[in-house]
Amino acid sequence: MPRKTTIDELLPSRYQKATRKLLHDVDALENDDSDDEAMDSAETAADEAKIRQIREQFVERWTTLPELWLEWIEDEIVNDAPTEYIDELFNKAFSHFRCPNLLARCIQWICEQNVPLEKYDQLIELFGRRPDMGSLLWENYIEMLAMSGTTNKEKVVKHYENLISFPNDALVSAYEQYNQLVDGKVDPKRLTHYQKCLESYKDLVNHQNDWGKWIQDIIGSKDVTFVLHSFEMLLARSPNDAEIWREYLAWLKTTNLQEILTVCHRACHLFVEDVFFWQDYLFQLERFNRPWETLSAVFEEGLSHYHRDCESSSALYRSAIYSRLRYVRKAATGDNAVDYAPVAELFNRAYIDLSERFGAPYFDAECDFRKNYAFFAFNCVGDVELGRKLWREILGSGVANQAKWWIDAVDVERRFGTVEHARNMLYKAVNSVFEEAVPLFDYFVQFERDEGDFEQVSKALKKVNDQLGRINAQQAKKAAQAAKQAKKPIAKAAPNAAPPAQAQAQPEKKRRRPSLSPTDFGSPAKRQALSPEPESSFPEVIIKDKDGFVIPSLPVRLSPRREAPMSPRSSKSPSPSPMSSAPNTASSLLAPVAKKPSPPLPSPASPSPSPPAEPTPQSSSPAQPPSGSDSAVPEVIDPGKTVFVSNLNFKVNEQQLAQFFPKHSAVRLVRKGTNGPSKGFGYIDFATKEDAQEALKRDRDMLNGRPIFISAYSPHDKGESAEFKYSTGIDRTKLFVKNLPKTCSNDQLKEAFAPFGGVVSARIVTQKNGKSKCCGYVDFESEAQTTRAINSQIEIDGRLIEVYISNPPKPKPADEAAALNGPARAAPKPKPKPATTPARGVAPALGARKQRIESFVPRVVATARKPRI
Repeated sequence: MPRKTTIDELLPSRYQKATRKLLHDVDALENDDSDDEAMDSAETAADEAKIRQIREQFVERWTTLPELWLEWIEDEIVNDAPTEYIDELFNKAFSHFRCPNLLARCIQWICEQNVPLEKYDQLIELFGRRPDMGSLLWENYIEMLAMSGTTNKEKVVKHYENLISFPNDALVSAYEQYNQLVDGKVDPKRLTHYQKCLESYKDLVNHQNDWGKWIQDIIGSKDVTFVLHSFEMLLARSPNDAEIWREYLAWLKTTNLQEILTVCHRACHLFVEDVFFWQDYLFQLERFNRPWETLSAVFEEGLSHYHRDCESSSALYRSAIYSRLRYVRKAATGDNAVDYAPVAELFNRAYIDLSERFGAPYFDAECDFRKNYAFFAFNCVGDVELGRKLWREILGSGVANQAKWWIDAVDVERRFGTVEHARNMLYKAVNSVFEEAVPLFDYFVQFERDEGDFEQVSKALKKVNDQLGRINAQQAKKAAQAAKQAKKPIAKAAPNAAPPAQAQAQPEKKRRRPSLSPTDFGSPAKRQALSPEPESSFPEVIIKDKDGFVIPSLPVRLSPRREAPMSPRSSKSPSPSPMSSAPNTASSLLAPVAKKPSPPLPSPASPSPSPPAEPTPQSSSPAQPPSGSDSAVPEVIDPGKTVFVSNLNFKVNEQQLAQFFPKHSAVRLVRKGTNGPSKGFGYIDFATKEDAQEALKRDRDMLNGRPIFISAYSPHDKGESAEFKYSTGIDRTKLFVKNLPKTCSNDQLKEAFAPFGGVVSARIVTQKNGKSKCCGYVDFESEAQTTRAINSQIEIDGRLIEVYISNPPKPKPADEAAALNGPARAAPKPKPKPATTPARGVAPALGARKQRIESFVPRVVATARKPRI
């Protein structure tokens, strides 16, 4: 049979987990009983005992919800449990929650089992003034008394007076019955009080969704019992609302009721994750003079719930430590000295426990615990060395660059230690603080005025003035650098930007140059100035690229000229166009600059990442795939299943790459030509994206003595640069470290920064041959962790490293670089070779080297040489 009880998702997570475990264990045992019909009574009784034991253990540790109590009570009634045991269960259930359903079931059980009427007295004490259930209880009680024949008119009148003395849903009918019993002779004060209760109940109905306003009105009534019952009604309706519990405790603190201890106990065992309730419970136990053993038991129980919460554990330790301190001072009577040993033991236990569980630098991020511990060691125990040790830890945890911590440390040392030690600390402080150091300098000078002689005061003044001068010089240098940086222009104007309106209105001046004769092109001598450029009557054609920038047009040539062959590797050299061979016609002037086709995605036909040469009519056939592939190349390249590998040893072949990537489907190593040597990069295809992602994890693994760079394949158009692998700009969770030992590895770097927090990654920057550049990057989870690392001095292999916030310069895009550097210059034209005359008698087999040498010898001096035999 499925269980009817459901878990409220708004309850604390640990409470939900414990409740689900309880229901699971109970269901498992009950299902075993129902599945085995032949189970004997002894085994059934054993299972019932196990279920009872599980439930008892649960209610001892947790504040149990009314639904769970009702389930338990119903099971015990069905199993014919003793009346005394069921009565005890009802009493425990009412101590957890005074729920209307529990009260109704209890009244029903009283009627069924003929329980003595004295049980009603107990229920009236718990529910007698409840706005929701008080009327039902009183009416049932009056009816039971009438049936028993043990009552008289005076008792009935008194019961009705109690019923009309608090807001409830039966006020009107109860007042009518009461008026009949007293023959209309109602006391005016009682009538006035009845009318107030009637108005209060109307307010309760109107403010059902705003309990805060209604409860404040109830608190103002000064009726303590009714306020208690009203808060219990709210808790029964919303047991998961922590605000109601806090408001309840806040009101109880204004009274002297010991009921607050019960409420604190219930709140702690429902909201076990909220350390506020545990701290309040300890304080209230001390307030009502409970023995220290009771406080210690509550503290240990609360501490058991905070295995992973450093802040809550530290707060609970603090409350227990200072409660213990007050107890030992209170226990010292007369001339007896205070025994601080128990407090010192608790302090030491907290220090060791928190350090081991959460790490020495992190359990006390604000340094409050160690500061308090150090003061206790100085002031109470007189252990100066322990106090100094704790202050050294505080100053070494990243706060040594702040003046206030040095001043606090010197104050304590000056009060409980020695003046000389305090003086040495001040000299260290002056060397450590560079920001907001004036209060420290003033304190230092005043310290020497109070404690030192003339020489010591003079030395302190000189030290402070020298340090202040250095600080001012550094600040002036930084300000000058900032001003210089601010004066730099951000970017030059684009070379083809439109001029202002006034400049456009002025007539454009034409540049004129002399004409060229056709014979001038054949001479290597310096050419004359060109002839003036002919004016065209055709409109100017403006061509823009995909980013909206104007592309400058090529200059118009007036006559044909033989061009030197361009290297296919030069991406800036223009391809042959009709302008270079056609005469100066209108069609040639109007022809736009032809765009080069975008490079295709890297495929077996074009594996090289460099832009391919433009197709020409002579070579229009597609390129062939590189030789040496060990498997078939897919027809369509899926970027998610392909990785790009580079920085390869030139001797690495396809077979070695195939062994390095055992899950590959194709290996495409880019070579020079068809069967030429490797270019040091290539592409690896995989059958699935998961295999490709797994291959990316092997980035920078060694292959033939070189780290192989493995990156995701992200194709891009020609002229666009590939996306940079790492983030640029300032990143306050990443540190840049310098001055690393050459032998430092990634794991060693990560281990060095592990004490400052969760290190996400650490990597050493290496050269292409795998050697370290003695610098690297460390990623943390939060900015606070990077701050602690920066403020600390870190050594690796005895070498002090430098740590900075990562702020690499952002790579400049191609368009921005062009704007900053001005228009791109045309590719240099091939210089004509000087005219040479071959030496007489020199055989052609001697080669071009001798001709190059003799080309610098005048003809009149050059002599014939005999060929070598």
